[in-house]
Amino acid sequence: MLFRSAFTEKLDRYLTHPLYGMAAFVAVMCGLFWVLFVLASVPMDLIEALFGGLASTIAGVLPPGPVQDLLTGGIIGGLSGTIVFLPQIALLFFLISLLEDTGYLARAAFVMDRLLSRFGLPGQAFVPLLTAHACALPGIMSTRLIPNRRDRLATIMVAPFMSCSARVPVYVLLTTMLFANRPTLAGLAFAGCYVLGAAAGLFTAGLFGRTVLKGQPRPLILELPPYRTPSLKNAILAAKDQSFSFLRSAGTVIMAICIVMWWLSAYPHTSPPQEAIALRAQ
Repeated sequence: MLFRSAFTEKLDRYLTHPLYGMAAFVAVMCGLFWVLFVLASVPMDLIEALFGGLASTIAGVLPPGPVQDLLTGGIIGGLSGTIVFLPQIALLFFLISLLEDTGYLARAAFVMDRLLSRFGLPGQAFVPLLTAHACALPGIMSTRLIPNRRDRLATIMVAPFMSCSARVPVYVLLTTMLFANRPTLAGLAFAGCYVLGAAAGLFTAGLFGRTVLKGQPRPLILELPPYRTPSLKNAILAAKDQSFSFLRSAGTVIMAICIVMWWLSAYPHTSPPQEAIALRAQ
């Protein structure tokens, strides 16, 4: 027991260090997002293929017209646009629960509090901002864990600046077009998009802290929990609860917005200009 206590104290000396702790945090987050994007890509592709096949089947059964367009482009497109993010959200909360059970998440919040407090955000904002990288809506929902109302509002206002998974295709398209046949520059530009989003969020938080949300963030007071072996059962239950909560609370809103956006883009029916057709072909 004495050896274990001495070892954990030595480990905390590095994990909570301003320099080594930040390096460890970056390494853990890079590993988390690598696992997130690699593992979640398979079920996301399956979901898109499933809904694409369903839309093709309905298009083959129903005659062309407004009803077919509504079902294939509006309702099925809205469902696909909602459920396609579910694997990333479930996997992200699963990994966050594992990190929390190990005791590292409290150390990460302690390390990030030094940085976030300079921009008017509390250390507790770390988890919602991390969650917002999968989808901003679950990140905003998780801000209810922040006790102070001012800190909670500040975190809600900057969460949409984090680069969620819906922006990844846009980043890929832009970096591929701007840096064709230059993969190194394309990779740096892709990473720069994430950095730019986080920097814009921190800048906006600092701006809010000096204008509409004046005040200092609440000091972070926490007791570092002991290191433990994570529980897979707790992680699975946390992922399930957060996934159903996302579908109930945010999924309906996303689906409704997708249907409205489809309607606005589909009507009135007009032929695309030749410049747009040429650009699409290119």
